[in-house]
Amino acid sequence: MQNYTLMTDEELIKAMAKHYEKARLSLDMTEEEVSQKGVVSKDAIHRFKNGKNINLKNFLAILRAVNRLDALALLFPPAETFSPLAQKNTSTKKRVFKKRKTVSKSSSFVWGEDA
Repeated sequence: MQNYTLMTDEELIKAMAKHYEKARLSLDMTEEEVSQKGVVSKDAIHRFKNGKNINLKNFLAILRAVNRLDALALLFPPAETFSPLAQKNTSTKKRVFKKRKTVSKSSSFVWGEDA
C-alpha cells in the first residue's frame, strides 16, 4: 500500500488515475464509454490521467462511470447514532469557571457626604 501522506498533490492524482485505469480496463470500457456513462468530457478524463486538477463533480462522475463511487464510504464512515440516554450516563467534563473577586462591604472608601 502506498503512503499517500508523502506524495505531492500531482503524484496523488496520478496514483488515483492509475487505480481508475485498472478499474476501467477490468470493466472492458473505453474512455468514450466512461465519458458517456459518467457524463464527463474526455478532456477531463485526460487531465485526470495526466495528474492535472479536475473539479470534484468530474471526479465523482468518473468514479460513478467505473462503479467505484462506493469507495468514498471509506473516507467518511457513518457517524454513530446519538442516544440521549447513553449521553446522560456518560461522565463529561464540566466547565470550570474562575472565582470572582469579592468586594468587601467594609471598604475604606467613604462618600464625601458621609465623612
